[in-house]
Amino acid sequence: MKVFLLLLALLSTSAYAQVYKCAPGKYQQDPCPHKPSIRPMVIYDIPKQRQLAAQHRWAIKKEEIRMEDEAMAEAWGRERVFRIEEAKVVAALRQANAALQAAQALEVQNDIEIFKLQPWIPRFYPDLSIYDYPY
Repeated sequence: MKVFLLLLALLSTSAYAQVYKCAPGKYQQDPCPHKPSIRPMVIYDIPKQRQLAAQHRWAIKKEEIRMEDEAMAEAWGRERVFRIEEAKVVAALRQANAALQAAQALEVQNDIEIFKLQPWIPRFYPDLSIYDYPY
C-alpha cells in the first residue's frame, strides 16, 4: 500500500524524462556509448484528467478499505464479547460442578457417620466417581 501511495505521489506531478533506447528491451537515461547519434525518446507524464481520475479511484478504494477495517473491528468486538460470555458460562458450570462434588462428599461423609451408628444398613452410590476403578 505504501508503494501505491508513493507511485500515486510520483504520478501526480507533471514531469518528463528523456530515455535512450540502446538495444531491444534496454533503456537508459544517458546516451548510448556505442551509438551517439540516437535521439532520445521523450516520455511525458500522464495527463491531468487521468491523474484526477486516478486520485478519485484511490479515494473510493481508500473509503472501501476504511469500511472493511471498521467491519473487521466490529466483528472482532462481537467475537470478543462472545468469548467473554462463553468463559462466564464455563466458569459457572465449573462452579456448579464443584458445588455438586462438595455436596456429594458431604453426603458420603454423613453416610459414613450414620454407618458408624448403624452398620447393618447397606449403602451403594453408583453415581459417585469413587466407584470408577482404573482396572
